[in-house]
Amino acid sequence: MSSFKPDDWSALKGRVHGINEKPIQRPGKHQLLRELQIGGPTQDLDTRMFLEVKDLAMLLEVARCSPMQRVVLNRVGVHVKVWQTPAGHNYETWELISLKPKPEGAP
Repeated sequence: MSSFKPDDWSALKGRVHGINEKPIQRPGKHQLLRELQIGGPTQDLDTRMFLEVKDLAMLLEVARCSPMQRVVLNRVGVHVKVWQTPAGHNYETWELISLKPKPEGAP
């Protein structure tokens, strides 16, 4: 059994920032419990994500089947790999992983 707690982000030390434990709520929306950002343009990290045309085209096709014109990725995660060039530069590649994409249904 894992000792991870939903509010313990120590495993991502240095990557997680901007944790908001009391986000502003919007009437008529689901309750937002917390939000955080991992990496991003404000972090001085060499982090890359490659998206292939075939994957983007498939996501767009799924979105077109939705009355909301959106795709839902359930059980989404990130697969992170750390690489090193022959010159010694380290960088990360991030891959989104999920169950099969589905069109979002009407509310």
